[in-house]
Amino acid sequence: MHFEGAGVSGGRRLSHELSVMDWCAFTDGQWGEMTADETTPPAPAPACAAPGQAQRDARRIDAWSIAWMFLALVIWGWFAFLMLADYGPESGSGAMCRGPLVGPPSESVLCRSELRQWPALLGILALAVMATVVAAATTVYARLLSRLARRDGPGARPQG
Repeated sequence: MHFEGAGVSGGRRLSHELSVMDWCAFTDGQWGEMTADETTPPAPAPACAAPGQAQRDARRIDAWSIAWMFLALVIWGWFAFLMLADYGPESGSGAMCRGPLVGPPSESVLCRSELRQWPALLGILALAVMATVVAAATTVYARLLSRLARRDGPGARPQG
């Protein structure tokens, strides 16, 4: 629902939005009273008629949070592999080049990998941290939506 305000502020017209969920909270889910000339009760607001919408939203956000967690785990695994794994051509007992955290860097031309240099490693670390933060935020948001949907579900008692 959209309500236009008549006030003018700084040459702009003010407008106020009232969402369907706010309308349900405002009317407390009541359908209103019938008058003598009405034969059928008025229809409820769309969100009041579909109480499972909040639960569906919570499940959808939870699925996104799981996807972000998997992405963060993959990036952290890639970062750990680049930091710890030996690489380069084989020489006798193993790879010629050691990972940046395992041993001293080799001065050989064969060991110069762009992904094993510190700027690239720090960029991958930054990606891993950002994916982890987004995963944590979407997880918290999904849990919050789930709790709100259970609290406001059918049979919930109003807070007094």
